[in-house]
Amino acid sequence: MNSAARDKLQTIGEDFCGLDVNTPLGGEFPVNAQPVLTFSTHLTAVAATSTGDYTVVFLGTANGHMKKVSRSAAACVSGG
Repeated sequence: MNSAARDKLQTIGEDFCGLDVNTPLGGEFPVNAQPVLTFSTHLTAVAATSTGDYTVVFLGTANGHMKKVSRSAAACVSGG
């Protein structure tokens, strides 16, 4: 790990916001991925949750709108 990355790491205590559901992100290597959705406006907020067999994501846009995206677990497994 380079020194710049090491300097940015922080220790997170046991009271880290909702221990059971939040996990700090980190690592040395970037994640490579392809977008599954694109928008013509900038997204300024993201909130995601799972409900039943679905993942639901609420996306806030720079122009004040909210978009809701859902995906079933079955569709993800089948690649659909």
